[in-house]
Amino acid sequence: KFDLHVDKFWIDYYDNGAVKSYNSTLTVIENGEKKVTKTITVNDPLVYKGIWFYQSSYGDSWDRVEKARVVVKDKVTDKVVGEAILDWQKEQTLKDLGLKLQLTDFVADFGFDTKDRRVYSKTVEHGNPAIKLAITERDQSLPAPWIFYNYPDLFEIQGSKYKFELTGYLTKKFTGLQIARDPGVLIVWIGSTLLVVGVMLSATIYHRRVWAKIVPAASGVTVYLGGTAYKGQIDFDREFQKLAERVKDLGQRST
Repeated sequence: KFDLHVDKFWIDYYDNGAVKSYNSTLTVIENGEKKVTKTITVNDPLVYKGIWFYQSSYGDSWDRVEKARVVVKDKVTDKVVGEAILDWQKEQTLKDLGLKLQLTDFVADFGFDTKDRRVYSKTVEHGNPAIKLAITERDQSLPAPWIFYNYPDLFEIQGSKYKFELTGYLTKKFTGLQIARDPGVLIVWIGSTLLVVGVMLSATIYHRRVWAKIVPAASGVTVYLGGTAYKGQIDFDREFQKLAERVKDLGQRST
C-alpha cells in the first residue's frame, strides 16, 4: 500500500497560445518515505510496482479559483470607486473605502438545494460562475453574499453603501490521471523477445540433413551420399560437393 501525491501541475503553450503539453509532478510515498518522484507527460508515465500512472487529461476546477477580480461601485452614483484582485481565501484591505474583502467560496455553475439549503455546482462547466464574498465595512461584518459573474445586479447587499461586481477570475487547473495495472505485461515482453530472437535465428540458421550408405564391394566398400536442405540450397550444394570430395579422397588413400 502506498500514497500518490501530486506535487505540481502545469501547462506549456506554443507562441500562438495552443497547448503544447500538460505535465504533472508525482511523488510516491510508502510507509512515510518518499520512494520516487517523476514528472509525467502524455505517453511518458510513472511506473511503480507494476502500476502505471498516465497523464490523461486536465481541466478547470469547478469549486475553486486562484484569483478573482472584484470591482467596487458606489450604490448611488454607480461609479467605480475601487478594485481588488483577491487571492483564494486571503483577506485584502481597501483602506480608502474602509473595506476588508475575502474570497471564501466558488461554484462554476450555481445551484441551490432547497431541501438541504446548500449551494452546489450543478455541472463542472462554467455556466453560471459565482463567488462568495466575506465583507467587513467600517469594522462591521456584513452577510456574505454570492456575487454572480453573469448577473452582477441580482442581489443588493443590505447595510453597505457599495455594490460589488465579479469581472473576472483565474481558474484552478486540475490534472486527470489514468491508472493501469496489467500483471501479464512481463510475460508479454518475454514472449515478444523470444519471438524476435526466434525470427532472427530462423534467418541465419537452417535445417540440413545428410545421409551416408556404405555397401560392401569386392575390393572394399562403396559409399553413397545424399542430403537435403530447406534453405540456402546453393550454399548447401557447394558444401555437399566438398564433403563428397573429402570422402572420395579418404577412399583413395585407404587403397
